[in-house]
Amino acid sequence: MDMKWARQYVVIVGLILPHAAASFRGNSFGLIDFLLMLGFSPFYWGSILAFSYMYRYPIALLPPILLGYGYIFWCFGVLDWGTDAQSAFGYIWFPIYSMVPIAVGAAVGYVMDRWIRLRSPANPS
Repeated sequence: MDMKWARQYVVIVGLILPHAAASFRGNSFGLIDFLLMLGFSPFYWGSILAFSYMYRYPIALLPPILLGYGYIFWCFGVLDWGTDAQSAFGYIWFPIYSMVPIAVGAAVGYVMDRWIRLRSPANPS
């Protein structure tokens, strides 16, 4: 798999993930919930996509994907959307807060990518 396909998978999984996590818990959604999830999802999959341009090997995408999508899956799966009117703010804040674990994963992925580049036999230097 090359980076082009890996980036496409990041976007596809990023669009499906919050719906899968909330459905996993048994929450049902209306059109507004769907649009809010879809509208704020580019925060996390877009940041992983932006960090992917620092990498040469697709395996380096694993740390930001696991940390970022794991955090989003946990957030959308744990929160009970029907208990409080303010729980809808989670649609906005969870994707923004997910950028911290994604940035940590991106740093780990960058170190991993550099290590693979240095160990690669095709490395000209």
